[in-house]
Amino acid sequence: MDGKNYWTKLLADDQVDNFIYHIRYFKPRLLIFFGSEMIKILQHEKVLPRFSKIMGESSEKPRIGKKPFAGKKFNIGLQSFENCNIISLPHPSGSRGLKDEYIGLFTECIRPKIQEVKRLKKI
Repeated sequence: MDGKNYWTKLLADDQVDNFIYHIRYFKPRLLIFFGSEMIKILQHEKVLPRFSKIMGESSEKPRIGKKPFAGKKFNIGLQSFENCNIISLPHPSGSRGLKDEYIGLFTECIRPKIQEVKRLKKI
């Protein structure tokens, strides 16, 4: 999908309702989005209030950015809610050139979120 259709499709009422239904049903402690726009869509007025009603208030605005790297760089997004953490990674279809070493630069941000879920689930 191109950028305009992407937002239109994902913000359609049935798509938002479906997303919120799954959030309410599963109550995930960690969401990993694949696609740099997904964390931005979560902030939309059609989504965020409904998401926050289930997952609690956000303790921070989304942090979206890149890190210095000699190779190709991609946006990584992070956001925390009272009952859920968000990690937003590049979508595989658009991440040609993404290196493990680049994702590794975000270890200090991502690892604690995964470890928290493991601790809560006793895995």
